[in-house]
Amino acid sequence: MLLHSALRRRLGADYRLNFAAGLAGLGDADLRGLAEECLAGIHALAPQARHITDKMPSNFMQIGLMNALFPNARIIHCRRDPLDTCVSCFTTLFKSGQSFSYDLKELGEFYGLYNTCDLWPARPSYCCILPMVIIEPGKFGGSQGQRWKPAP
Repeated sequence: MLLHSALRRRLGADYRLNFAAGLAGLGDADLRGLAEECLAGIHALAPQARHITDKMPSNFMQIGLMNALFPNARIIHCRRDPLDTCVSCFTTLFKSGQSFSYDLKELGEFYGLYNTCDLWPARPSYCCILPMVIIEPGKFGGSQGQRWKPAP
């Protein structure tokens, strides 16, 4: 949501109509400004937070931009069963920006778009990520100074 708001302020309210052209026109200073604006918004929402999680369904469309804005950020891609994912989206009243989730046909088409994107070489799922976290806890977060806390 913060990134969407920052993009709308910099590129105009209808920036999504020609998203690629809008991004192509951004220089290094613009990207730094976008990153700073997003970080300021995060700090305003959670001043003590050292890390954040943003699970919006449409984030996969912004991964390239997120990498450009936050090159040191970790992006952990978790896949769920398509039916679980779509039912969850359909039954969630999002604040904004996820209008595809309120129509089953659009939701199916949007999931199909997501499913065709080559976002992650191994295409991990919850089933394969969770055992890695249990077996190799230091690989997720431990390298950033967090202590591993086993689940109760």
